[in-house]
Amino acid sequence: MLPTPETDAEDASRQAERLRQVSAQLRLEPGDEAGRVTISVGVSEFMGMDAGIEDLMKRADTALYDAKRNGRNCVMVSFENLIREGRC
Repeated sequence: MLPTPETDAEDASRQAERLRQVSAQLRLEPGDEAGRVTISVGVSEFMGMDAGIEDLMKRADTALYDAKRNGRNCVMVSFENLIREGRC
């Protein structure tokens, strides 16, 4: 988990997308497509209805697994339990 205090989900997802794009350019061996680096990220923001940090973490974890199910190497944002936006 990478906390980003005072950052909303939209800004956090932009930061995560930049990180994803930079990491996608990395190669473990130059010219080696098999050595490609990818990341999947789940993003959520603390909401007034949250009982605690556990609610936030649960949404971010769900978004992360959605990113993995959508082919990996993408950022998924959970604004609420049912609404998600993805960049894959």
